[in-house]
Amino acid sequence: MPNTRILDFNTSMGPDGAWEPRRHLTPAGVERAWPAASVRYGGSDVHELYQVDADGNIYQAETGNTDAGSAINITSATKRFALGAVSMLTQLYVRLEGVTDTVNAVVRCGGSEYGEKSQTYLISLSGTAGEDRELRQRLHRTLIGRWVQVELSGNVYNRPAIREIQLWYVPMRSGRVSA
Repeated sequence: MPNTRILDFNTSMGPDGAWEPRRHLTPAGVERAWPAASVRYGGSDVHELYQVDADGNIYQAETGNTDAGSAINITSATKRFALGAVSMLTQLYVRLEGVTDTVNAVVRCGGSEYGEKSQTYLISLSGTAGEDRELRQRLHRTLIGRWVQVELSGNVYNRPAIREIQLWYVPMRSGRVSA
């Protein structure tokens, strides 16, 4: 059975870099299988990596903004951040380079008597390429908890470069309530 997952080395992840899992989907949403890969030599100083899927299609890896003409499906989540007290989340702020894509932002919180809550927001990233865009999203008043996590997901064509994510919150109570 051919491989469907790839590990890429991301040199922009700190001084030591990091290995990141990657997968490619067909337009039907099925993972592509990769039985072969090769580096092209000759004719230029550039040594591009080419991959062949199980159907015999040849793809040049790491080029352009799409996966063989299909949007790239992304999902990225922060760790769970402790808020230090039972708090109500009020606003999500995202700063990034303007692109023409739209993503879903899921804000989750929990760890209190209010239970685990989440809300999904559709966020347009539209802006001028090369210029930073600042997005502010008011959050539902039901997002109350001791920890928070943000997940961004969607199908993108333009590689949105997220530079900063912030959450505003209001502490409601710092002491624990015993049952």
